Amino acid sequence: MLPDEPEVLGQAAAPLLTDARRPGRTRDGELVPLADQDRTRWRWDDIDHGLRLAAEAVRRGSGPWVLQASIAALQVAPVPDREAIVTLYDRLAVLSPSPAVPANRAAAVALARGPAAARNEVERRHLLRRLATLR
Repeated sequence: MLPDEPEVLGQAAAPLLTDARRPGRTRDGELVPLADQDRTRWRWDDIDHGLRLAAEAVRRGSGPWVLQASIAALQVAPVPDREAIVTLYDRLAVLSPSPAVPANRAAAVALARGPAAARNEVERRHLLRRLATLR
């Protein structure tokens, strides 16, 4: 319908990249953290297609789906740039605020800076929400 629009490309790329990792997400019925997944089980044809779509989306513009596709693309890199992922979540929080964005950002902070940094951010956000209700 609008195949050349950046958001359409991003909306196609993000779930494709995410779903391509599905075969490696579990082992013996248990969830496997991204860093510990068996990358040979990932569907690399889908990842390659998703990366092409994400790159084209970024080249054409920006928006919430383009940012989500960019995050998904960074996550499949051999060594993901965790700080870049945090930065993309910051941008996504501005363009498309939802409860999922701070939660996913906290997970990205944990991977980039350690669990203590993520815990501090979550506690700070909780405190700010509570203070906002006192006004």
